[in-house]
Amino acid sequence: MAAFDLNSYPWAIRKQLTASDVNGSSRLLLPTESVEDHVLTYFDQLRIAEIESKRGARVVVRDVDTNSEHHLTFKRWPSTNSYVLINNWKHDFVRRKNLRQGDEILLLWNRSESAFYFSALLHHAAAI
Repeated sequence: MAAFDLNSYPWAIRKQLTASDVNGSSRLLLPTESVEDHVLTYFDQLRIAEIESKRGARVVVRDVDTNSEHHLTFKRWPSTNSYVLINNWKHDFVRRKNLRQGDEILLLWNRSESAFYFSALLHHAAAI
């Protein structure tokens, strides 16, 4: 994975984490409009059908802060039509990175690598 300046990279999704993103829900709720505009446009109909299925689609999520690779499930929650990352979100990101409510995350789909890129801006770290 090539290094880049996080401040100048065109992050497609910026999200301030909510309590439900970091508590026992074990999922990251993604902004629907951002996913539709900046992620799904790069997927074919077969991949979109997989994301919208009950099982969802396995995706790679690269943590650019630690240069680590993780495998999560990307899917649409049918009850709310929202998009989420599940299966290992809490273990691989919330616990490992000590994410808290109010922290901001950056996420984008890198189509050349077929992977999400992830970075966290830990607002609580400055208060310690």
